[in-house]
Amino acid sequence: MIDPRRTPERSMRRWPISAAVALVLVLQLFLPRQAAIGPAWLMPVAQALLLVPLVLSDPVRLRREDPVFRRVSLASALGVLLVNGLDLAHLVIGIATGGKVSAREMIVAAVVIEVTNIVANTTIFWEIDRGGPFARNPEHPRPSEHPDLLFPQMANVHDASFLPCVTDYLFTAFTLATAFSPTDTMPVSPRSKMLFMLGGTVSVLSLTLVAARAVNLF
Repeated sequence: MIDPRRTPERSMRRWPISAAVALVLVLQLFLPRQAAIGPAWLMPVAQALLLVPLVLSDPVRLRREDPVFRRVSLASALGVLLVNGLDLAHLVIGIATGGKVSAREMIVAAVVIEVTNIVANTTIFWEIDRGGPFARNPEHPRPSEHPDLLFPQMANVHDASFLPCVTDYLFTAFTLATAFSPTDTMPVSPRSKMLFMLGGTVSVLSLTLVAARAVNLF
């Protein structure tokens, strides 16, 4: 029996993802220039141009499956993840080569990069797991694909009807970013394992190298 708090309608809500992505786009405007690749406004504007059509098509809840929109959403999240990693690499290189970066700027950069990493991974997990939100919906005719993430509800009680929502994917991305490894949710597909490796690497560098260096400057 499906938990009444995890109805198909709740599992397919888009607005939490849209709100999280919008928050990240705003945070990008505060990324110090020493970390940003190109103008600070470039990525937020580019991502907003992709986000607006997706939100307008289904602002609150996904009502129809459009393969094109789904690919655009996934490409947008992957683009954020890639640019975020390049921003971190740019900052680390600047620190290693003796660039003038204040402690405050490095802490702000570390926070922005880490939050962006969490939200981007949340969005990607939500889009790919079991074929996406529509395929996870038991009421949808398209069959669900093999799971990318093994949640404890699926492993411990073998509850095939478990419907993960945005909060589950956010928690998975958050624990990955803070523990640098899987905690209660395990990656089981090659692509999810690659995402865990990339997300963990970004978190290790942003939290241990950049933040620790900033603290030493105080």
